[in-house]
Parts: sequence; C-alpha cells; structure tokens
Amino acid sequence: METQNALYSILAKRRIDQRLFRLTPPANLHITLKFLGEISQDQIQQLIGVVRDAGSEFIPPMMHFSGGGVFPAVSRARILWIGLSPKTALNTLVKSIETGCEELGFQREKKLFHPHVTLARIKRPVSQEDQPAVRDWIDSLNQAGDFPYRMKNISIYDSDLSQKSPIYRELFTIKCKL
Repeated sequence: METQNALYSILAKRRIDQRLFRLTPPANLHITLKFLGEISQDQIQQLIGVVRDAGSEFIPPMMHFSGGGVFPAVSRARILWIGLSPKTALNTLVKSIETGCEELGFQREKKLFHPHVTLARIKRPVSQEDQPAVRDWIDSLNQAGDFPYRMKNISIYDSDLSQKSPIYRELFTIKCKL
C-alpha cells in the first residue's frame, strides 16, 4: 500500500480536472502483466499453476516509476499512466506467463509489454480544448522525478469493469523472492 500512496501523492500535488479525469483509487493501482478477460473456474485453477511456476523463481529487480503518458494518444486519450524503468525489468516474468497462458489456449499478446500503472481514466473523448490539460499532466509526470519500486508479490485478480470504477478481487498471490 505504501507504493500506491506514493503514486497517489503525485496526483495530489496538482489540482485534477474531475470533469475530464477519473482517478484510480489507491487500492486499485497495479501493474497488469497479462489481461485475459472472461475465464472459467477451471482456467483460473490452471492460471494459478502458471503464475506459481513463473513467480516461484522470479527475483524482482529494483525498478523506478518514472515518466508518464496516455494511451493511445493525446487526441484519443483514455488512460493516464506512469511508467516503470527499466522497461525490460519484467520481461522474463511476462514471457514466462505468456508462454504458460499460451499453453492453456490463450492468445499471446501481440503488443510489446509496456510496464505502467494506470493513474486515471479519461471520462470523455478528448476535445481540442482538453488536449492542453492532458499534455500538462504528461509533463507533470515526466517532471515528477523517479522513485524506487520493488515488486513484492504477483497476484491474480478478478476484475469487474462494469461499475463506475473497476472492482478488483484477489484470487491468488505468490510472494516474490527478495
């Protein structure tokens, strides 16, 4: 929770336009290693095995939260994020999870893994008038400096995205070797 609060403090330093941005609650801040969508209870049990195997030997490196941006682009922004560096720090873990999930019949992610934490969602299509506010936030994240982070555990969450704000329910957690 200490990392979530530190990330949230970045947002608290600036007045945020609540008409444009919906902040991610501190307890919901996380790094998504793989998103699967709807899966069955049997698949969840198999996925636990994949995560246990991938995470059992993973020793998380020291990383830093630094820099920010939006997905997919300023003119069509939906997500305001802060990145992790080095970007390759989690590649071995992600590849292991991808391989295990592929063996279970899930499609391999086509996009390159981009480690980040979603800080806010953008509530509406970004107008020309909104774009300076979005760019200001990106600039703020890029100037916030970087602060250290070391992953402590790997979890599987059930995500209920039908609400105003996503609801996450932890299904399984494995502690990382430190």
